[in-house]
Amino acid sequence: MKDVRINRKVCVIGAGASGMCAAIMAARNGANVFIIEKNDKAGKKLSMTGNGRCNLTNEAMSKEAFNENSREKVGTLLERFGVEDTKNFFNSLGISLLSEDGYIYPSSCQAQLVVSAMINEINRLNVKVYYNQQLKRIDKNENDSYLIKTSKDIFEADSVIVAVGGMAGPKTTMSTGDGYYILKSLGLDSTERYPALSALILDDKELVIDGGIRLLAKVSIGDISEIGELQLTSGKISGIPVMQLSRYVKNSKNCILFVDFFPELSSEQWNAMTKNLINISKDGRTVEELLNGIGNQALTKLIAQRAGYPLSLDCSKLTEDKIFGLLSIYRNLQLKVKSTSDFYSAQVTTGGIIPELLNDNLESIDNKGLFVVGEIVDVDGKCGGYNLQWAWSSAVVAALSACGLNDEQIDKAIDKLSKYKMPTLGLTKKN
Repeated sequence: MKDVRINRKVCVIGAGASGMCAAIMAARNGANVFIIEKNDKAGKKLSMTGNGRCNLTNEAMSKEAFNENSREKVGTLLERFGVEDTKNFFNSLGISLLSEDGYIYPSSCQAQLVVSAMINEINRLNVKVYYNQQLKRIDKNENDSYLIKTSKDIFEADSVIVAVGGMAGPKTTMSTGDGYYILKSLGLDSTERYPALSALILDDKELVIDGGIRLLAKVSIGDISEIGELQLTSGKISGIPVMQLSRYVKNSKNCILFVDFFPELSSEQWNAMTKNLINISKDGRTVEELLNGIGNQALTKLIAQRAGYPLSLDCSKLTEDKIFGLLSIYRNLQLKVKSTSDFYSAQVTTGGIIPELLNDNLESIDNKGLFVVGEIVDVDGKCGGYNLQWAWSSAVVAALSACGLNDEQIDKAIDKLSKYKMPTLGLTKKN
């Protein structure tokens, strides 16, 4: 039987995380691969992920960590190429891994070394990379091959893997979203795109904070909540829990963010604390003196400001109900949200190519040989390695299918990565 992979030409558009991964797996499995990249170097965004440490994946991976539109597609891909497969893939590049409470990093904790290892493998596999070439068009030939027109050349390939990214971080990655419009000409429609994993811009004219507030808190939008450290200033709120919720803001008007500064306390514990503070308030303390015992000065000013009381007010002049109302703001501060921050500061894009237009191998249902992977698809996950896992899973399965492998052969090719398995170093952070 003739091996369909021999001399099968595969074009990967984009040399980011998913593009480099796809190129490596396709080339390892017999395809003649080349990459087209608009930047002057590969892996620009990947080199900055995880604050430069590169959070490759997460042991707590599940489809529920991704947006509702994508969970069925993500679940299918994770079953085929999951966290252990990702570890094996990076082990195959000679990269040892470190687990910090389930967050998987290279043991070097240097994202740039991950990029270098991937580029080294691309070079070893004789994959040609054409830099500084902006994608302009993808046209389908009558023989089901493709013509790829760039700002400089015209290429031909049997299969095309589109891994051009979304719209996040355009200043550093040049991710302008042109891929959506190019794919639309081939019948691949998109949902609306918004910044995700971003800070939130506040539309709260009465909110004045000197120096900012940085505290552990629970933030909620509707019935969706996250807990972690947040940073709050007069015009913006950020931090990982806020970033996790940003995908739900989109272009919503009159969005209210609820903040609880004592998420670790049960209702019973909070009531006991409140009762004690009400008793103390009768001792001639000012509002500032009362509140400084349970929060920093910036937070004290914010809570008093929200309640409409001057810091110098004698608490004995307030009824118990008013003291209770003052203290309750700590558990239910309401902030008016105007919007997410822009794409320049967002980590990922929510929205994109509709997953239902792609089969389980990320191949366009209406365009055989055309695959779409990574951030350009309407798939976005939580912060903490989830979005990179989508990049790896979608890239590997698409690349192996682009080589001409059937589903059984794809699964076997993934299983072969297990021979590279190395022990993952373990580290538990101390609280």
